[in-house]
Amino acid sequence: MFEMRLFQRNGWFHVEYARNRSKALRTKDSKKANAIFRKMEAEHLRGRLLLLDRKERLSLSEFAAVYTSDPDRSELSESTLKNDVLAITALKDVAGDIPIRLITKETIKEFKVHSLGRMKKVSVNTYLARIKAGLEWAKAEGYLDRVPPIKKYKMGRSLPRPIPQDDIKRILGQAKDMEMYRVINFALFTGCRRSEIVRARYEHINGDTLTVIGKGNKERAFYLLPQALPDRKDIGKIFKFSHVSTLSNYFRDKIVKPLGINARFHDLRHTAATTMLANGIDLEMVQKILGHTDIRTTQIYADVSQKISRSKWVK
Repeated sequence: MFEMRLFQRNGWFHVEYARNRSKALRTKDSKKANAIFRKMEAEHLRGRLLLLDRKERLSLSEFAAVYTSDPDRSELSESTLKNDVLAITALKDVAGDIPIRLITKETIKEFKVHSLGRMKKVSVNTYLARIKAGLEWAKAEGYLDRVPPIKKYKMGRSLPRPIPQDDIKRILGQAKDMEMYRVINFALFTGCRRSEIVRARYEHINGDTLTVIGKGNKERAFYLLPQALPDRKDIGKIFKFSHVSTLSNYFRDKIVKPLGINARFHDLRHTAATTMLANGIDLEMVQKILGHTDIRTTQIYADVSQKISRSKWVK
């Protein structure tokens, strides 16, 4: 956190109150300058404490308003923002309008049990996903130090859903001239997860190798095809998106929904995996690229790829 400082320039006193921002005190008298500085410091601290206090006391209803009015989420559909509010309100109805800092693992468990009496597991899981995305946003914005564990109900493992190539062409066409085009193209060539994409930085590229931070904060490095990222810089975030939920919602609302295509952002990872296998990349290599701990997970993609090949042959 930035600390204010008093300094002199050509004999005149100034106060640096933010990084590379200063105010001239219009005096060369050290006693007068120090008195002004102490007053400014007290005001600065009071304002900082008030801000911290507001963050400490931010209730679920206040959080819903802050979260859905974030400028970075302004391009999302009204339906998405409305459903975010519904999920947070459902949690508030169970836990009360408590500060979000008081949400614990037990709070989430109580919400799950209460909700299961009113809706199906799949609907509860949808609410849990929205609540988790919201709390992850709150953590990134400094409202929370940590997000409590939020576990969905197990629904049975579903098979990967690669997107047909004809639909991929339409999706890329819809995303043309958008930042999302770069994201989709990158996902199709790398199979990266949403979290890996939003955290990717140019500094993580070494020659033709990219290092990403995957599940469990585990690092993995893989060969980065030139086509995956044609334009490169030296430093900074590779993509402007900061939150995984924003990425998914934008993909749904702005790209696939207008096209009438039933696809999730995560399906791009499935598509990348089956494409790699169909192009002859061996199973172990695909496992390393995708960051699977267990090769049996990768084998599922191979089985799906074979089924797709057989269906095309029959046609």
